[in-house]
Amino acid sequence: MKLKNKFYLLFFASTLFVLFTLQMISLHREKEAFYKRLEERGLALSQTLSLASINSFVTSNFSDLNFYINELIKDKDIEYIIITDPQGKVILTTDYSRSSDILYDPVSIRAVRAKGVIYQTYKLKDLKIYEISSPIQFSSIRWGNVRIGFSLESLNQQVKKAIQLFLLLTLAVIAGASLIFLIIGDRITHPIEKLIQATENISRGNFSVKIPVKSKDEVGRLSSVFNRMVETLK
Repeated sequence: MKLKNKFYLLFFASTLFVLFTLQMISLHREKEAFYKRLEERGLALSQTLSLASINSFVTSNFSDLNFYINELIKDKDIEYIIITDPQGKVILTTDYSRSSDILYDPVSIRAVRAKGVIYQTYKLKDLKIYEISSPIQFSSIRWGNVRIGFSLESLNQQVKKAIQLFLLLTLAVIAGASLIFLIIGDRITHPIEKLIQATENISRGNFSVKIPVKSKDEVGRLSSVFNRMVETLK
């Protein structure tokens, strides 16, 4: 393999490694920021619903709370809202597939047993859900739980867009850098090829060869030394 090709392969591999590393760091930070925003938003909503639920539990009138929940569910990022009693029995829900009397799935059990706000990520059917569960509590009395499930589809869309942008950026960088590298590579390898040709001429007894010195770098110094060597041999 030619020296020029080896340099290009090394350049190509190192460029991909650097770009891939930067992309992974960028995606990680983007996910962290997304989850932080979702956590803050979900915490505010769940605590607001907890306060609103206390009056409904005391009066046993959930019509106002149901109206409020139906307004919140219009948000495309909210997949469901569930209000349960302390034992996990469903009082109100926007997810009718989960409207059984008591939910026994692991996520529901952890939500009921938790003493404070908890965050859980799991798969519901084909969706990835980020759930925030907050206790409905007044003084030392626990009335139930508020559970808000956020769909992570928007995060998936952001990741897909970031990956597509990364691929386009990678192609653009490699194309532009390859052009620059090929120009620089020719300047490096061309004098070396001239040295090889001159050495072959000397081996055949032709001492009239002379290599032009066009730079002051290592290649230029090598050309100067080679020319002096030829003069000495002559």
